[in-house]
Amino acid sequence: MSQSHNRILSERTPKEDRLMSGQNTPVFNGVGREASQGRFHATIRMTIPAKKRKEALVILGSIIEQTRLEEGCISCRLYQEVKDDRALMLEESWSSKAGLDRHLASDKFRTVLLVVEMSAESPEIRFDAISHSAGIETIEKVRTSTDHARGVLTKSE
Repeated sequence: MSQSHNRILSERTPKEDRLMSGQNTPVFNGVGREASQGRFHATIRMTIPAKKRKEALVILGSIIEQTRLEEGCISCRLYQEVKDDRALMLEESWSSKAGLDRHLASDKFRTVLLVVEMSAESPEIRFDAISHSAGIETIEKVRTSTDHARGVLTKSE
């Protein structure tokens, strides 16, 4: 297995543990779409100069803890690239667009923008609306069908 290009700098929350365990599995309306509004994902990748990195980490670390307590926040994490420790990525996941919008309009997010301004290069900022997501069952399904096509027996056979 290949080495990950990012190292996580923040830990998973209890809310994320529930989601990962399937306790909050999305409800589907029978046509492959979630019955809820979906999920909203925000990522900001920035390259922070070495002399400003410690300050940026302290600020972002504080903001992450506060953001995780906001209504609608599913997760908030900070990653550092393995090959370029100047590169940081802030990743947030929200249960609703309204929650994400409240966050983007908040004073806390203004502080995030001040850190983004420290970036030595143009930051990469992305917002995605996710209407469907799946977990390990996707891998199992694909690998099982691939194994059957190759004539490999599975454990259940």
